[in-house]
Amino acid sequence: MTTNLFLLSTPIQLINVIEAKKRFNISTHSSVAIVSAYADNLITIKKILNKSEWREVYFIDQNVESQKEHEANLKAGNFLTAIKRVKQNFKILQSLIDQFSVVNNLFVGYYLSLENIHFVNSVRYEQLILLDDGIATLEINRRRKNNISFLNAWSIDFLAKVIFKKFILGYRIGHPKSVIFFSSYDIVTAPGDHLEKHNYNEIRRLVGKKEKTEDVYLLGQPLSEIKPEIVSEGTYFNYISRIKEYFSSNEVIYIPHRDEHQSKLDRVRESFGLTIKVLDIPIELYLLQQPKLPKYLVGFITSAIPNCKEIFGEGLELYAIRIKSSQIISKSMLPLVEDTYDYFDKISDDNFKVIYLT
Repeated sequence: MTTNLFLLSTPIQLINVIEAKKRFNISTHSSVAIVSAYADNLITIKKILNKSEWREVYFIDQNVESQKEHEANLKAGNFLTAIKRVKQNFKILQSLIDQFSVVNNLFVGYYLSLENIHFVNSVRYEQLILLDDGIATLEINRRRKNNISFLNAWSIDFLAKVIFKKFILGYRIGHPKSVIFFSSYDIVTAPGDHLEKHNYNEIRRLVGKKEKTEDVYLLGQPLSEIKPEIVSEGTYFNYISRIKEYFSSNEVIYIPHRDEHQSKLDRVRESFGLTIKVLDIPIELYLLQQPKLPKYLVGFITSAIPNCKEIFGEGLELYAIRIKSSQIISKSMLPLVEDTYDYFDKISDDNFKVIYLT
């Protein structure tokens, strides 16, 4: 029996699944999905994943509340409880590896997931295909081109996970010999890797002609909340102030990222007078469902900008606000930030601009 296996972690990967199934001629009866996701992603994936489009769907853990509890234990430092849960999930992962030890095409949504890379290194396949997962695609390609080990982590927390899972649980963590990037990003791959470029043709067929409002959608990001920290909260708010001033003749609507703190959103609303619009699906899917588009879509280093450039074409005017390199707090994140803006510069055109707000 032909089996095309998809390892999925985020909602945006489901958009790329639509494109991949068309490009690689993947049928429903040969498609199997394995979902391993954080709680917020899990909620959205369960909402938008259509099981009728799959032969089988498996979850490493589909209980949202237990996943939230696990994440809370990790955050609080309750490591003994968290380790017990990690071991349970590893057993589930191993049982799925045993069940799908040989597949035809293996599609991976997030290559830097330790669970996914262990799966990749534990089964036999004809082709390994990496689905776009936003700007992480650029970092994955950089790591493969420079043969950067998974032990070369961007944070102490992630390094601890790598060490525990590799040396205690026996995760098989290492770069596979070659991959196919199925991506809308125009990247130069490492020798042996291959780029299969797509332009969201299947999704674009669904768009049709849409009217425009005069609104600005500003895509928030947890740049001051994530670890390692990219910019300070003060720097972030300075950019919000400048963005509001730049688009002073338009209503600016703030679309928060799920990882932004409520206290931060309260300040965005109260100090800058911005309307907060909370979405429970990716912005790309939200805009596809709406009869009207905003006039402008604005963000920082979010993958939604190049995605929407491909999907909506001239239907949207897009701006990436460039953060000064000197303002980046974590030097381990600097290569990713600079590579992202370099790529944005490369694909900029009349409808997509990278701008400095000084």
